[in-house]
Amino acid sequence: MELCGGTHVSNTVEIRGFKIISKQRIASGIRRIETVAGDDFIELLVESMDDIDADSLKSAAEYLVDLLKDPAAVVLGSCPGEGKVSLVVALTPGVVDLGIKAGEVIKPLAKSCGGGGGGRPNFAQAGGRKPENLLGALEEAQEQLKKLLDK
Repeated sequence: MELCGGTHVSNTVEIRGFKIISKQRIASGIRRIETVAGDDFIELLVESMDDIDADSLKSAAEYLVDLLKDPAAVVLGSCPGEGKVSLVVALTPGVVDLGIKAGEVIKPLAKSCGGGGGGRPNFAQAGGRKPENLLGALEEAQEQLKKLLDK
């Protein structure tokens, strides 16, 4: 989005948040400011990782959420062994400030994968016994996060 004197929204809830991604001087006294807002504002990473144990999955999520710029959400899943599923959700403070909690995101995923879990507002872990449902659960997570962000 490029801001100008004519950029309007009927309610600030439409923006949710915005981040300046670039600024440049166009002419004397005139600057171009480009931002991302709305659905593009939240960096969302939902990914399946093969044969990664729960501790490594947790470390990967913590690393990625630190690497991504706030606000960001990371949802990772893995099948670390026969009949097992590991899931993690990591959220930056900006996402938690929007009222989204990692436990709310992970519980339906864990249920889909035949398990359970929980955690803190910014980080949750879960396990399950239905690896065949992992990809579908990760797709659900993406849709769920989009719905939570639209509230």
